[in-house]
Amino acid sequence: MSTTAALDKEGYRTIVNLDVAQIEKSFERCPITPRSQGPLNQKMLEMLAAYDSGSMQTDALLTVTSLLVRKLHEADKASDSSYLNLVQALKRGRALSETEKDQLRDIAIENKAKYMKAAAYALLEDKAMADSCLARCNEAERKQIEDYPIVRFFR
Repeated sequence: MSTTAALDKEGYRTIVNLDVAQIEKSFERCPITPRSQGPLNQKMLEMLAAYDSGSMQTDALLTVTSLLVRKLHEADKASDSSYLNLVQALKRGRALSETEKDQLRDIAIENKAKYMKAAAYALLEDKAMADSCLARCNEAERKQIEDYPIVRFFR
């Protein structure tokens, strides 16, 4: 990843020289590994938080975030969490496809974690079901929603 990986939320919010092509090349040079997944996932969440806070380069930041989240999902396709992160990034830029919605419905039905069900329903814009699932979560599970950028879809 490029030197932008050293930025935090405020850095991503205020950067004005984000070079999407350069960052895309860095993913080719340094593919995501199991060891880098966790730290890069945190960076992706910081990018989403910066985007939601009104970044200086909104389109470029969302493009870079989408690149990163796609790479993270490619490295961990079996993870519902990875898919939810992918969809929440995509949803900031466009409407979801029916295929994407179907996969969210599958997560809402099949995942055992209430906070994951809540996130899937929120991304489907089913506020009543999202709130119902979230209300059944314990405090730690609620924090998995409330402390992360996905919370914007519960409002």
